[in-house]
Amino acid sequence: MTQIIKQSATLRNSPVNLSWVFNDALDAVQTEPVPAETPRHFTVLIPDGASIDVADDLHELGWLNTTLELLVGANATLAYTLKATHGIEHALSGSKPVADATVLTRTINVRLCGQGARATVRCLCFGFGKKTFKFKTLQDHQAPDATSSLVIRTVLDDQSQLICHNLIKVQKDAQRTDAEQENKNILLARGARAVSIPMLEIEADDVRCQHGAAVSRLDNEHLFYLQSRGLDAQQTRQMLIESFLS
Repeated sequence: MTQIIKQSATLRNSPVNLSWVFNDALDAVQTEPVPAETPRHFTVLIPDGASIDVADDLHELGWLNTTLELLVGANATLAYTLKATHGIEHALSGSKPVADATVLTRTINVRLCGQGARATVRCLCFGFGKKTFKFKTLQDHQAPDATSSLVIRTVLDDQSQLICHNLIKVQKDAQRTDAEQENKNILLARGARAVSIPMLEIEADDVRCQHGAAVSRLDNEHLFYLQSRGLDAQQTRQMLIESFLS
């Protein structure tokens, strides 16, 4: 039988790192190390009126398969940032990191449960080797006057890939919803690949929802402009990638 670790927490103070909340609590009751591939299901409640910043560093935590339920109360604000940029320092310096075939899976369900709830989700990733990022996100608007924003940005090298399914769901009572998705990807090698599937499911009639996805390479005009200002090719590449993932 597959083990699934389930934990929950109510966040009242900011900023918060998920490792502080969940790893420390697990260490207190777990006698054996938990394999990185063990599925984890975390539920996080942002109470009414709270304003919380949450950091999720995939390399720091080492969690390969995680589902996050983020419940945002009335007039509460959530800013969630996921970073998976391990290895980028090698790429930016011109050297190659050790080959990586890791599959990182994140399911992020943001549920705006109370009137006036606000949530911002940002995912910033760098892939190399045969690393695969699998993201499945949900912006579930359950109450009126709520706002949500999803931004996913990846830089993919070698044969790494992104597979992304993003859904905005607006329930019948969630009038005056304002929701948006953005997924932008830069491919540094011919073998890299990004697949983005944005979706809308709208039951209310007074809403503003938008989504967009783009896949491109480093802009030659930007490269030329920076090099004409005295930067070498490596410095130019580094500046553009760091700016994109900031």
